[in-house]
Amino acid sequence: MKHVQALALLAALSTSAAIAEEQSGDMSEGMGLIERGAMMFFRGLADEIEPDMDKMMEELEPALRGLADNIEPAFRELADMVGEMNMYHPPERMPNGDIILRRKTPLPSDPSGDIEL
Repeated sequence: MKHVQALALLAALSTSAAIAEEQSGDMSEGMGLIERGAMMFFRGLADEIEPDMDKMMEELEPALRGLADNIEPAFRELADMVGEMNMYHPPERMPNGDIILRRKTPLPSDPSGDIEL
């Protein structure tokens, strides 16, 4: 929550500085001090957050790698099955919620009349 408040403060300070500079050139020195103070504040905040972010990334890395290892074969299978995406019209959502991909050029029909599901 501290992070959100700090970002909101930075946005407010930078906006007020820009407005003040437009209204009066005399305040530019004061606004420059405020901007520098805000930057120092946010650098300190970033330095404080960095160890927590590093720890979080260390904890997430194995899970993300496992997810990628599990998803990769499925994506390869899907890519082999679909082929080139430019061979298809954009996806259509049916009233029942199904999503279909229609080929621009239909495949030759099966002479036996059987439909593979």
